[in-house]
Amino acid sequence: MSAAAVIILRRKKFIRRFAEQGGTCPDRAIPFEDVGMRRSWIFDQMVSRGVFVRAGNDRFYMNQEAASAHFSPTSAERGADVIERFTHAR
Repeated sequence: MSAAAVIILRRKKFIRRFAEQGGTCPDRAIPFEDVGMRRSWIFDQMVSRGVFVRAGNDRFYMNQEAASAHFSPTSAERGADVIERFTHAR
């Protein structure tokens, strides 16, 4: 799997985890440790692009509008979706 595909899958996993935890608005911000993933440059990049917003005390929420804009369907993303479905089907 290419590095680009891995990055796309990791970004999607961050978004999925925040959605599952309900961290989708300022008053429902969650501690990063509740995400259950290692903090990485990928997450920090998403924070700098406004996908995730810091709400103090290591709490964050997902800006759904920015997340949607950040992940408009591209051919690379569609390819990553195929890879993700294939790897989960095993």
